[in-house]
Amino acid sequence: VRELTTLCKIEACAIILSPDFDSQPEVWPSHAGAQQLLSEFKKLPQKRLKENRQKDLKKFMFQSLGGKRILQSMNVMDLNEVGLLVEQNLQDIDKRIHVL
Repeated sequence: VRELTTLCKIEACAIILSPDFDSQPEVWPSHAGAQQLLSEFKKLPQKRLKENRQKDLKKFMFQSLGGKRILQSMNVMDLNEVGLLVEQNLQDIDKRIHVL
């Protein structure tokens, strides 16, 4: 995670849980650092979260069209959103064809 934050110039944290239920999670960079970063993330404007979600859905859609089996790992809610995105793209294509 440290290398990713350096290479990508982003802020990140990691919480690693052990299969042993009695052990404490390993947190990077620290518990306080992770809590601060998660608090900042929760403060992101709703619009930005929606934009990021749309970008993720588009990525899933194009990966699926490219032959990757990404959709099999998605839940029903995500699949419904990708379906709506596909429908919207088809409507946009129809509008462009009509204009041409």
